[in-house]
Amino acid sequence: MNSKQKIILCSIFCSIYSFAFSQPNKYSKDHGDSLIGKNYTVDSKKEAEGAVENIVRYTGLTQNFEVVENPNIKNAQAYIKKGKRYVEYNPQFMLRVKDRTKSDWGAISVLAHEIGHHLSGHTLVKRNRKPQEEVEADRFSGFILHQMGAMLEEAKL
Repeated sequence: MNSKQKIILCSIFCSIYSFAFSQPNKYSKDHGDSLIGKNYTVDSKKEAEGAVENIVRYTGLTQNFEVVENPNIKNAQAYIKKGKRYVEYNPQFMLRVKDRTKSDWGAISVLAHEIGHHLSGHTLVKRNRKPQEEVEADRFSGFILHQMGAMLEEAKL
């Protein structure tokens, strides 16, 4: 198995593991600086927008996603409304991911996963996601993490 395949598999694990969190955990700054630097943090809407912009840059496409914070959803979702593409996330969920992983890569993986749903056409029809669609979005997330420079150990969580 080559490095790219390992990152993809780890991203799948990351997404499953991240979505399994159910207990809130407040992120503490005692963890030190992010392992990957300030360019990829997702502690606020502005930083999440920057992370989405960075993710999309690695696709070669133009960023045209609306990034929305929503504390009323469980984790994150991708959808289309009135012709606009949205990536919506719960900021507390993202902080819990970051707290558990001690880096920003998990939260970036979540955002990339949602973008993967858009780019794979999963949001064109409103319905529950099929397991195969989740795998496709995870594969995209793993590819993007690899492109952004995540090492296998950083992507494992």
